[in-house]
Amino acid sequence: MNDNNNLNSNMGNNNLHNKTNNERLIGTHQTSIYMSDNNVIVKYWNTNIVTITNDSIILNNGGWYTSTTKRRMNQASNQFNLNFYVYQKDYNWYCELTKPNGKKIIFCFQQNTLTIPKDLN
Repeated sequence: MNDNNNLNSNMGNNNLHNKTNNERLIGTHQTSIYMSDNNVIVKYWNTNIVTITNDSIILNNGGWYTSTTKRRMNQASNQFNLNFYVYQKDYNWYCELTKPNGKKIIFCFQQNTLTIPKDLN
């Protein structure tokens, strides 16, 4: 996360609309990015699916194990250079984090959420 200019960037869709001064709607599929208490939050429908804090990255599917939720999480990772990739295997959700040295760490979602400490990156 570099600065607020990233909020104005588009996550793979050319339809970026102002929703409020602090929130941007991305495309037509109920995804928005906004700032709250110095955190960047990606919201899909009514769920904060990615929260980027000073200490961690919090992933939350809100119980919605959909391909679109995974896609939005992965788009946020690409948009903000977070170096994670969310995927599903055998009905479980995982997150693969690639460290700067190329080493990969795999986490499993627990009860719809996953918190990745920033010091691992």
